[in-house]
Amino acid sequence: MHPVDRENLKQWEGYITSILRPSYIQGFLNNYFSPVEVEEILSLEEKSSICSAKCFLNYLIKLEERGCYRAFLDELGAVGYTGLQEAIEKADFSEIEKLQENKELLSRISQTIVSNIKPNEVIMYMRQSLLPRECEEISKVTESKGDTAGAEKLLDCLRKSDKQQFFKEFCLAMETCNYDVVVTLLSPDSGEISNSSVITEDVLYYSEQPEKMNTCSAAIDSTANFQQNSNATKQLKLRAYQEELAEAAVAGDNTIICAPTGSGKTIVALHIAEHHLMERPEGEKRKVCFMATTVPVFQQQLELFKHHFQKTSFRVHGICGDTIVGLTASIGVGDASSVRDAMDYILHICANLDAESISTVNRNMEELEKFVFVSEKQTREATRRMKDPFADIIRQMMVQVEGMAKRVYNIDELSHIQNQNRGSQKYEQWIIEVQKSCKVLQMKDVEKERKTCRALFTYTEHLRKYNDALIINDDARTKDAVNYLDHFFTNVKGGGYDETEQLLTALFEAKKQQLLTIEADPAYENPKLTEVRKILCEEYRKNPKTKTIMFVRTRALADALRNWLKDTETLAFLQPEMLLGRSKNTGMTLPSQKEVLNSFRNESGGSKILVATSVADEGIDIVQCNLVLLYEYVGNVIKMIQTRGRGRAQGSKCILVTSKKEQVEKEMINSAQEKMMYKAIQELQQWDRPTFSKKINIIQADEKKMREFKSNESTDKPAESYKLLCGKCKIYACDSDDIRIIEDAHHAVIDKTFLNRYQTQPHKKPKNIGSLQKREKLHCKDCAHDWGITANFNVFKDLPVIKIDSFVLHNIKTGAPCIVKKWKDVPFSIKKFDSGEFCQEI
Repeated sequence: MHPVDRENLKQWEGYITSILRPSYIQGFLNNYFSPVEVEEILSLEEKSSICSAKCFLNYLIKLEERGCYRAFLDELGAVGYTGLQEAIEKADFSEIEKLQENKELLSRISQTIVSNIKPNEVIMYMRQSLLPRECEEISKVTESKGDTAGAEKLLDCLRKSDKQQFFKEFCLAMETCNYDVVVTLLSPDSGEISNSSVITEDVLYYSEQPEKMNTCSAAIDSTANFQQNSNATKQLKLRAYQEELAEAAVAGDNTIICAPTGSGKTIVALHIAEHHLMERPEGEKRKVCFMATTVPVFQQQLELFKHHFQKTSFRVHGICGDTIVGLTASIGVGDASSVRDAMDYILHICANLDAESISTVNRNMEELEKFVFVSEKQTREATRRMKDPFADIIRQMMVQVEGMAKRVYNIDELSHIQNQNRGSQKYEQWIIEVQKSCKVLQMKDVEKERKTCRALFTYTEHLRKYNDALIINDDARTKDAVNYLDHFFTNVKGGGYDETEQLLTALFEAKKQQLLTIEADPAYENPKLTEVRKILCEEYRKNPKTKTIMFVRTRALADALRNWLKDTETLAFLQPEMLLGRSKNTGMTLPSQKEVLNSFRNESGGSKILVATSVADEGIDIVQCNLVLLYEYVGNVIKMIQTRGRGRAQGSKCILVTSKKEQVEKEMINSAQEKMMYKAIQELQQWDRPTFSKKINIIQADEKKMREFKSNESTDKPAESYKLLCGKCKIYACDSDDIRIIEDAHHAVIDKTFLNRYQTQPHKKPKNIGSLQKREKLHCKDCAHDWGITANFNVFKDLPVIKIDSFVLHNIKTGAPCIVKKWKDVPFSIKKFDSGEFCQEI
């Protein structure tokens, strides 16, 4: 080995030992080291991979064989250590260094990660970042010790990763697997709503669900309802009320169509789209866009449109991701308390969509009522447990855990949410607030900060599970709540199981037998479940072919109620299934959703009841059912109309089961608001066109003024100055007074001394953004933390353009720190870029 290579390896020891597991390059070990040396290295790895890697390096730098250094590098590349291989070959570990910040974040929030993910699901989406050997080991640990241990093994692999894409791939895996609790901490500003679209080369996008054959004469598989023209286009034959709904849009007006669920709004949309395309002037190219709210709805609409246009020149394409006629069964009324308020609310929706009319069925109501049935609405009020010793014990334990956390740090200072009601969604929000604050907690003693944050994340994760258990117990069986906690603590014990976790587990174990005794006592059966059992037995006795959808609020409750149905002897014949969305921790994949729906559609067998969350509210093509149960499931008037509309068969029922007076009152308000909504629509439809358009124009003008006012709000921010410190090494970067905004979007530093505090590297994807041309990446000179880019703007070359989330703000006057993720949230005003000022400055 060349002396220079030997010295370099010594210099890079810290990087190499933090990444390398010597057992992964055992082929190299066997070729160049003695059996005794190999045994020593591998035995050390069982205790510490870092110690093992140090031992390996000590032997490596002593090797004299020619070609051993090259063989070492080749072995790294062969087994997948491509990042480490490249860094050693280039003698540049700056790319490896950049990974450290994200690795530290994973360590800080590790307790939340290991408590909420299923590692075998995650590794499926991380094949580019994880080595094949690592995937195998994660799977083995998960199978033998449980999800928590497997998740800890996964995190250990990620903290040793040499791949630039590892953090991005991990974030995407969290989103794909619907681990929202983790996603929130990885990216606090990320939203939860995902839009899906259907796009066409010469046609389409849309929203709502493909209706079933008996809700519309133009169903997908009813070829008798199509007529062929010379262009081989299947011509839709609409019912009279559907033609009435389409009239305004076909005439060229921007339109909101409001019609009941099951009336065939998707077919109306298909007719409007087809008319738009077929009536185009010669030589003109037209397209149609149909937006769908969820992936399942997107899939269904895409199939319907493709089927209809398959023998035409129009091409249908789908784009699904995060990236008009508007169709709805329920336009809503907001918080309106009068018809006049409801009219104003609806007018604002029309103004936002630039809609010139609202289409409803008026002339053809008689025909509509022949095909669309409104479910009979009932409310069954149930009592609650007279005594609930399980809840009493769990709340006492939560108080103890909160006290343990406060001895580490005053958690009351980490959240503005007060009066935490244990066993509620508000308490969950308090946990989220505490964890977010903990993520950016800063202490003088870095090691103490790390330990404090880890402990607080552990305590809050345990509080989260207890809160979940209280909610499950309130709506399901105590048995389900106990099982939920027992599963959690089994996983905890299979993981790292540090001192804090041991104390918390001991707290649970001390009460476990008492909880099991309560679980087995029939005196504490949930009265709400008794009521549901009565309803189901009664309805299936009357009609054995009944199909039921039971709506619940959470995925955990859906799982608990499905298990209860399976365990209840008189209800097991229903073969219950769950239908969950894709945006939470225990969501379903699209194939799983399809499988469940197909089982439910099977009239000769299959599932007779779906326990569903809000994913089934609207849009998903669910076979006609004749019983809808709303189990403590009440929302606004829109949700009421949509869920009631899932029961489409003649004589169907929609029953609210609740033990809460406020739920009953809310549903009464919803019913009143539904009547108000229809009355408001009727009133607006009486307006003449000029009056309607004038009101829309006034609203749009007012909204424009409001947007302009908000865009100028930055001038009203306090005239305080802040220092910007590097978010990683905390070195001074610049003052807020030295920042200027370009084109209301980009933020440049005009202080000429700023040049001395950053370094640049070539940008991998230089491109133009408006008038800006990306040039190079801009990094902290001390720690190489990513600060932004340099860019050309007009005649100015290499302007330093920074991103605010790379910095910590310190108030110059008070010294108070502040962290923001977006420029719109900065606590100081920013002047516009002035070329004359910049020339004078430089």
